[in-house]
Amino acid sequence: MASYPTEVRVELIKYYYRNGESFAATARHVRTLFGRNNAPTENTIKRIVVKFEATASAANERSTVRERQNTIRVLETIERVREHFTAQPSTSTSRASQELEIPRTTLRRILKQDLKMKPYKIQINQPLRPFDMERRFDLANEIIERIENGSISLERVWWLDESHFDVSGYVNKQNWRIENGSISLERVWWLDESHFDVSGYVNKQNWRQIIRI
Repeated sequence: MASYPTEVRVELIKYYYRNGESFAATARHVRTLFGRNNAPTENTIKRIVVKFEATASAANERSTVRERQNTIRVLETIERVREHFTAQPSTSTSRASQELEIPRTTLRRILKQDLKMKPYKIQINQPLRPFDMERRFDLANEIIERIENGSISLERVWWLDESHFDVSGYVNKQNWRIENGSISLERVWWLDESHFDVSGYVNKQNWRQIIRI
């Protein structure tokens, strides 16, 4: 029996009952709609109607089973991805794709759309102890007091930072993040003062000279 979508099967069943429950009359009617070569045969219509009267369903059983199996496989895959990243949250999508044997595009779609997960960057920070907040507060007050009494000049404050440059010229301003270990990085040091700026490399040979500036 030819496979027809559920919507077509429903219409065939309607035509059958509208034509006095006659398979021959229904077949003649649908030929005017589908054309002689594409219209379902009388036997096909009969099988669809018999199945409907026996199961109260017009759906294609094979398609329904296939869709159910596909749904189960998708749910199983989503659960595998969830368990994997719950146990190993820092795993890259490339490695997870290999370990789970799932295409990377599918894996990323599951992470973003189904599990609502987002990528994150690992940053290195200094640990804060309970008394550090009080020390920071005291230091801030001390700096404000020194600025007010003139012992610290804002014109002599130096602001410095560092960035990572790879060989392609891309600048990564984060102190550290997970990257491919084969990528070459170059650390550039930069410092700015109200009257001039100093740039270059800081090492054990020149750091004393820079401090004297």
